[in-house]
Amino acid sequence: MPAECDSIKPKLAIVATHLIQYQAPIFREITNIGIDCVVYYASNQGLANKQDKEFGKSISWDIDLTRGYEYHILGDEPVRRLTDIANLRSLFKKDKITHILLFAGWDTLLFWRTLLTAKMMKIPLIYRGDTIEADYKKGNLSYFFRLPLKRIIKWPILWLVFRQIDHFLAVGANHKKYLLEHAVNENKIILSRHSIDNDYFMQKSIKFMKRQDYYRKKLGIGGASRVFLFCGKLIKRKRPEDVIQAFKLVYGKNDYLLIVGAGPLEKVCKIQASTCANIKFFGFINQSALPMYYAVADALILPSENETWGLVVNEAFASGLTAIVSDGCACHPDLIEPDVTGLLYHRGDIEGLKLCLSRLIDDEKLLNRMKRAVKKKIIPFSIRRVAGDVKELLQQSNFLPEK
Repeated sequence: MPAECDSIKPKLAIVATHLIQYQAPIFREITNIGIDCVVYYASNQGLANKQDKEFGKSISWDIDLTRGYEYHILGDEPVRRLTDIANLRSLFKKDKITHILLFAGWDTLLFWRTLLTAKMMKIPLIYRGDTIEADYKKGNLSYFFRLPLKRIIKWPILWLVFRQIDHFLAVGANHKKYLLEHAVNENKIILSRHSIDNDYFMQKSIKFMKRQDYYRKKLGIGGASRVFLFCGKLIKRKRPEDVIQAFKLVYGKNDYLLIVGAGPLEKVCKIQASTCANIKFFGFINQSALPMYYAVADALILPSENETWGLVVNEAFASGLTAIVSDGCACHPDLIEPDVTGLLYHRGDIEGLKLCLSRLIDDEKLLNRMKRAVKKKIIPFSIRRVAGDVKELLQQSNFLPEK
C-alpha cells in the first residue's frame, strides 16, 4: 500500500432509517473491533414509543439499542420528503467521514439522499440491503412480457443506480442472486450473511432450558410432548392462519402451538383456534422476554408468503430450535438443509405443512438430530463476521476516498 494511503485513517458513517433490534448489535460490534464510526439514524423510531401499524399497537424495544457506539438521530419521524433529512453533507464533512455504510432500502428517500451525498463528496459507499425479486421463471421470450410493468421499468433504473455503489454486502444467496441479475459486478459483492446477536440468545436459552419444565408450566403447557412456536406479526403476508389450520389437523393431547405476536389478524386467528385448547396466544412479546418462549419450544414455524430473510429463524437456531420454513422465506437456501437443520414446504400448502408437523411429532430422533445441527449451522451467521467484512473492505488499498 502506498505511503499516502497509510496516512488516511478510515472514519465510517453508518446511515440507517431508524433503530432496529437486529442492527444495533452489528453497529456495536463494528465499534468493538476498532473501526472509528458514527451511526446516523433518520428517525427515532424504535427508541421512542410509537405506533407500529402491523403490530397494531405502540411499541418501543426494551433492550438498549444505543449502547456501545456513537450515534446521531436526525429527526423524530420517518423520512417522507428529501427536505426532512438533515444536511448529510455538512454532517459528514464535520465528522471527517471517509466511507459510508448504508442500511436502507433502495425505495426509501434516505437511500437516494445518501447516494447523492456520497457521489457529490466522492466518498466510497458500501450498501447492505436485503431486497429480493419476487418469484418468476425464465427460459423463453415470453418471460419478459410476463413481467409486471413496474419491474420492466425498475430494472434499468436499478442497473444504473447500482453502478454508482462501490461495494455490496449481500445478506444471503437470494440477495446475491438479485444483485447479479441487476448486472452488479460479482467482484463488488461480499456475502455477509444476515445475522443476529447469537450470544444473547444462546446464553438466555441455556438459562431458561435448565428450568424448561417450570417455564412450560408457567405458560400453561406443563407436560408438553411437542411445542411449536409461531413468532411474528399477525398479518396476511405472514400466513399465521396456515399454522393454526395445519396444527389442528395433527396435534395430540400433549402437543402445543404457541403464537407470539400481534396484528390485524389476531381476532381472526383466535376465532380459528377457539376449538383447540392446545393453541395459546401471548400477544406482542418484547425482546428481553422473547428468549423464554424459544427455550420452551421445540421448533419454530415460519409460513410466510414472502420474507426478504426471516431473522426469527436465526433467533430460533441460536436458541437451539429447529424450524419449519416455507419456500417464500429468503433465508431457506442459506439456513434450511432439509432433514438436517429444518424442514421446507411450499408456501400456502397446508398439507405440506401438516406433513412437516407430523414428522416432528412422530420422529423424536429426527427432531433431536436437527436441534443439535442448528447450533453448528448458525455459527457463521454472526455479527462478528459482518463487522469483519466491513473491516476487510475498509482496509483494501483500492477502496480509499478520492483526494
